[in-house]
Amino acid sequence: MKVYDCNLTYGFNVSKRSHELCETMEELCKHMKNAGLTGGLVRAVSSDTVGVNFGNDQVASEIKNSDLDLWGAWSIVPSITNEIPSPEEMPKLMAKNKIGALYMNPEAHRFLAIPSVMKDYLTMADKRKIPIVFNTAWGISINDVSNLMEAFPTLTCILAYHSLWPNARTNLPFLSLYPNLYLDTSYMLDDQGIEYVIGKFGADKLIHGSGFPELYIGQQMPVVKCADISDKEKEAILHGNFEKLMKGADLK
Repeated sequence: MKVYDCNLTYGFNVSKRSHELCETMEELCKHMKNAGLTGGLVRAVSSDTVGVNFGNDQVASEIKNSDLDLWGAWSIVPSITNEIPSPEEMPKLMAKNKIGALYMNPEAHRFLAIPSVMKDYLTMADKRKIPIVFNTAWGISINDVSNLMEAFPTLTCILAYHSLWPNARTNLPFLSLYPNLYLDTSYMLDDQGIEYVIGKFGADKLIHGSGFPELYIGQQMPVVKCADISDKEKEAILHGNFEKLMKGADLK
């Protein structure tokens, strides 16, 4: 069975302890192969630590050298500073470089993640069904996510709430309110959490992720495979939903 991981990071990060580092794309791919992963969505931490364009260029360049099916995640900042491609230019560049999603880290880049500031990029992403990753481990707060989703309720996005058990009381309202929001399994530690989500929302709302290198790579794979759900539902979580999102955006 193919298995994709929607939550992968590589690169040197001085703020992380040594056992939480995965410094190179080569090292990341080695870990992925050992875990039995087919591919995934990858970001370069240098987008946050060195510079947004540096990291975006790095991941675009280095995913091309892998024999795994890798898609890049690009960091975005307010367009008013003209640091990154404009919302009009972004889709074609994403298609050219196999970039599957966008994300923002307002903590690292020192901006307000509010609808009025990020409206142009989020309007474009909403219209074109480009996934936005809201990962609270990547410098955005859950309150920011709530405000942005309220302003863009049909936005296609992946939510990763960086919180230890239990987090269902935070995650589940998002799933009930926003039709195009998908939940990353990286931090799903609630007992029978996968079965509960599927029973309430269906398997099409979950995407397999690990949160590597902060968490063990592939650590949620056995959780999904051993869940009391059908094989079809397991396939949707482990690869089907990911492939649908990566290939569903209009990048023309």
